[in-house]
Amino acid sequence: METITKVFKKERVSLKNTETHDTNTGEPIDLENAYIYRLIDLKQVVYHCDYYVYLNTYRLSLLIKNGVDLSEIGLLMALSISLKPILNVCLQSDNKPHTTRSISELIGYSQNRTKKKLDKLVKLGVLGYQRMVGHKVLGKVYHVNPHYVRIGYNYSEAVPALFNDIAEEKKRNKHSGEF
Repeated sequence: METITKVFKKERVSLKNTETHDTNTGEPIDLENAYIYRLIDLKQVVYHCDYYVYLNTYRLSLLIKNGVDLSEIGLLMALSISLKPILNVCLQSDNKPHTTRSISELIGYSQNRTKKKLDKLVKLGVLGYQRMVGHKVLGKVYHVNPHYVRIGYNYSEAVPALFNDIAEEKKRNKHSGEF
């Protein structure tokens, strides 16, 4: 479902030094520690959609700087159209895992050329190809590292375990421009 929501900032306003009275009794009400919130319209909107694909352009540019060619980035983009929410896995329209053959048909490359590109992206940690804990019914499946490309914003707990090295790698190379 897609929604567009206006963005507001909440501002806390103290009611200290403000007088008010109970409308029934006329007695003063102590507002010494009371607050209200005022909404400030930021003149912005947020687009929400469970099926948006998010690209980390910074990480993608690092891939290119470090020798990943545009055809491999293109392969990643082609896989993004078959990502499934929650798991970030690449499934065909019949919900079966993509194979090297189905991916080669999707992008128009030979199976051999496709396999080399997939293997390179797996080696770099951009893709994974394995069984997912708690989702073994899928069998071996290609999944995309959500630090590069992801669909939606809610994920199974199994996803971070597949790519937990990214956070550590980022700490080690924070300013080097490498991954």
